[in-house]
Amino acid sequence: MLQLKKWMDLTMVTLEQVTEFFGWCAFINIVVLCTTTVLLLALKGKVLPLHAKMFDIPESKCSVLYFSYLSNYKVITLTFFVVPYLALKLLG
Repeated sequence: MLQLKKWMDLTMVTLEQVTEFFGWCAFINIVVLCTTTVLLLALKGKVLPLHAKMFDIPESKCSVLYFSYLSNYKVITLTFFVVPYLALKLLG
């Protein structure tokens, strides 16, 4: 029983570690979101026909799908990484 307690003490995660984890996750996802947004805006003329041909969708629909992708990614990032990080910062 004593060995189990020592092992559990070694594997316990602190509030600071969880906060740091969510902070890095939020940062990485925000960087990915910003990079994707900038690349889609800058290379739209080259990427639009390529994606339309690859996925067999009309080019007029691609812009709507890009916007949908970016908005969904933003909502997921805020919901699952930024909000928990801010809540943990308030607790800590």
